[in-house]
Amino acid sequence: AATKKLDSAGEPIYTVDHSAPLNQLSIPAGAVIPPRKTTEITLKGNLDERIPITQPTPTDPPNFFDSSTEVFDSLGNSHFVTIRYTHTGPGTWDWSVAAPNDPTFINNDAAGNPLPLGTPKAPDILPLPVPVPPNPAASLTNTLIFGNNGLLIDKNPVSPGAFDAGAINLDWVLPDGTLTSTKVTPNFGKEGEAAGLTQFATEANAVVSDQNGYTRGELTGITIDKVGVMNGVFSNGRQQLLGQLAIATFSNPGGLMKEGENGYIKTNNSGDAIVRAPGEAEAGTITSGALEMSNVDLAEQFSDMIITQRGFQANSRVITTSDEILQELINLKR
Repeated sequence: AATKKLDSAGEPIYTVDHSAPLNQLSIPAGAVIPPRKTTEITLKGNLDERIPITQPTPTDPPNFFDSSTEVFDSLGNSHFVTIRYTHTGPGTWDWSVAAPNDPTFINNDAAGNPLPLGTPKAPDILPLPVPVPPNPAASLTNTLIFGNNGLLIDKNPVSPGAFDAGAINLDWVLPDGTLTSTKVTPNFGKEGEAAGLTQFATEANAVVSDQNGYTRGELTGITIDKVGVMNGVFSNGRQQLLGQLAIATFSNPGGLMKEGENGYIKTNNSGDAIVRAPGEAEAGTITSGALEMSNVDLAEQFSDMIITQRGFQANSRVITTSDEILQELINLKR
């Protein structure tokens, strides 16, 4: 069976302990996965360097780019928020989050007073780590900085690793009037790499490529791979490890005693059972979805049978034709 652990972000991790005793796998009907609120988002794409830095009049082109994404609160409610990237200077962009079409979204000013619904919320400043000379940690703000090559760079001096641009607390009012809050940390990519956000003179297409939240999910099916790993498939698109099938091998399989209904009992002649994971040593692999004693491709077998039958018919017609010709020759002699 699968054992459950939690990673540093609270995400459950399921593993199979091969040293644990064997247990009967049980798939409970109506199994569910509880919802998980969004705490991390991953972004990728481009911010167009040609977007103007200032917007003097409403008729001028906008100096920002908006990208929407779906996030989840602690109860699994889905919310669509808009991430706005504002071009504030050469190679610099400020980012903020708003939910203009979500009446449950709450934003407060610096004093904690509620702002009008839909007001963009600036990211909170994360606690700074203790500076270590001569390379002090960079200040964490809601500003993205790109170099002349269009790739992310940290504040001077450059420190390797993920680009730091703060986090943001998102607040919503639940149906019962209580408040739910979650801190969302964005992953903009690594400094000097193009896998995350970039700033090139091409069309802006920055998007959220992944987020770790999800709604409640119900078990809709199971999958079993060739090494016997069984995963549950849930209605929210998640998969969860349920366990792994085991295979018993014997030194002398021919010495097993038939019990009936495809069951066998070990004997002194067969030796003791050696239990392994499928695919290990002499243990075979699992063919999912196949019936025992019928693990063949029926479509292929029927096709081969038809081809064989037609070939036999053609050969028999040749013999029949040859016999008729010989019979005709005999009749000519008479």
